[in-house]
Amino acid sequence: MADQAELTHPYHVARLSAVEAWAQEASSSPWAVWRALEVALDDPHRGVREAAALAVASASLHEEGVLSAVASLSVEGSARRRLACLFALEQAGRQATTLEGAGWEAAREAALAAAGAGEGALRYQGLTAAHALGAQGPGAVAAARAALAGRDGGAAAAAVELLAALGEVALLGEVEAAVGRLRGDEAARATAAWAELARQRPSGAAVPAALLARLQEGSGRLPHGLRLCEALGALGGAEAAACLRGRATGWLTHRLIQAAAAGALVRMGAPEGPGLLRRLMQHRREDARGLAIEQAGRWGGEGFVEELASILRAPQDYHADPAALARGWIDAPSARAALEAAREDPRAEVRAEVRRALGGSPGAADNMSEEEGA
Repeated sequence: MADQAELTHPYHVARLSAVEAWAQEASSSPWAVWRALEVALDDPHRGVREAAALAVASASLHEEGVLSAVASLSVEGSARRRLACLFALEQAGRQATTLEGAGWEAAREAALAAAGAGEGALRYQGLTAAHALGAQGPGAVAAARAALAGRDGGAAAAAVELLAALGEVALLGEVEAAVGRLRGDEAARATAAWAELARQRPSGAAVPAALLARLQEGSGRLPHGLRLCEALGALGGAEAAACLRGRATGWLTHRLIQAAAAGALVRMGAPEGPGLLRRLMQHRREDARGLAIEQAGRWGGEGFVEELASILRAPQDYHADPAALARGWIDAPSARAALEAAREDPRAEVRAEVRRALGGSPGAADNMSEEEGA
């Protein structure tokens, strides 16, 4: 068992090491981890708090009572401890295979209570936790609407994401007004969620003109263009296809935007999409080629299995392990058969990705090899 005394060491690096040691016990001794790390959730150093929250989140996946304890602690005490607890609840929600049970209901209630708070940071973290925990119903909608009307940009962006997950198409007007006030990262994040909400509009309803304008304007530039190209692909329609076609073929368009746009065209079923994406899978720059391979796995389906298999079989191909990961996203017997054939690939990093893609975890030898090569 890890040393609890180190959690109060005056040097934050020692406290962080102690938290990481306790994190190794999360699956075998979840209650012990919770009792030890409760103090670390209020640590003055942010890195220590975040590490403690991740460890507690892992422990809560193995013991629902720990989840309830974290939820209780998130509604009282210092703001920094409350934020750490809400972060732990968010991470638990993202990793969980089920969100059913009294502990999960308590977590949702705690997240929504924070989402209704007046403080910006607590409201933001409460909304992101509520989203990850699958919060629904009038309470979730009310919390999101309050954030839309508020002045905190991060909370407003998180609110749009929650409303998109809830499918609240009737609130598209409120979302448009809120997104119009945002800038930078918050605007890009909210615009992508706005597009996801608009995708759920009734058949025949027009795409909001302001949304199309924002997507078309922002999709051609990094760093936000990748996310907005994906949003255009999810949205679909003739205007989105025309914009993506220009991005994928533009001479002055960044190569990563080209790859994201070609993938989005494949996603929406545009006839030119596969050809454009295959061309980018042969790009001379490794980053563009890697993204194109990823896009082929995410959106290309069975039609790209052979191309990905060819990359995986090439003994010196830099992108063999991304190709294995990409094939894992393709739900087809031919893709699984190709992955099974690569289980004993001589390259440790490829074996690790193959096992992840097949639903397993890399073996100890693979992990050691990866660390040695890092």
